[in-house]
Amino acid sequence: MVLLDILEEHLSEAAFQWEQWERALRAPDFTLHECAVVEERLRAHLEGIEEESAVEAVLWPAFETEEPPLIFAATYALLEVGKLDEVLLQFKSAKPEARVGIRRALELSETPALSARLTELLKFGSSPVPWTPEM
Repeated sequence: MVLLDILEEHLSEAAFQWEQWERALRAPDFTLHECAVVEERLRAHLEGIEEESAVEAVLWPAFETEEPPLIFAATYALLEVGKLDEVLLQFKSAKPEARVGIRRALELSETPALSARLTELLKFGSSPVPWTPEM
């Protein structure tokens, strides 16, 4: 059994590391190795919340914050535990600020069925998929 405090800490740290990683990717003074170090830390914290016990306890509540870094971390973890359909529903109804984090997690996820589901939404969805520019 995983303690709720540990899951919350991993979520918070993953959100922080995501911001650091995004900055590092754009920073002209960061080397590829330095970016990789930040990415390793990000991945470690994401792995800490990629489990079923985190879903209801910390991942879905992260969407209530409307903070893109927390939403990114929660979305990525939800995709990893097989909540693709739920994430796509959340994306369609999310506010623009929340979509930033969801969109980035969708971009980075290697979830097997993701490409097919996104294509399906784009081609056959009842409403267009809302896409917002980066903040």
